[in-house]
Amino acid sequence: MQMQLQRSEKAKSEIGGKGRQLGLKERQALFLADGKRSMQDLNLLLQDDGTILQKLIESGYLLQMDGNRAIHEPEPAIDGKAAEAPGYSRALVRL
Repeated sequence: MQMQLQRSEKAKSEIGGKGRQLGLKERQALFLADGKRSMQDLNLLLQDDGTILQKLIESGYLLQMDGNRAIHEPEPAIDGKAAEAPGYSRALVRL
């Protein structure tokens, strides 16, 4: 079974908002990513080699779905940085 692509909250905001950050092809990909189409299907519809979709996945606009769960959900960004729980650091701690 192929993984489907679904819009993230960031993508929904891009589609519904007035301040557009993406180009026409990228926005078209967001409209087509309905959670029912696979990456291969979308590449055919967009006539692309996968570059557009990969960029949108890496940017957090699209989620790769395996059934009803996301394979990898991006961490919410705060001022361009990944969010961390208060009092926690990404540094390794030696015990």
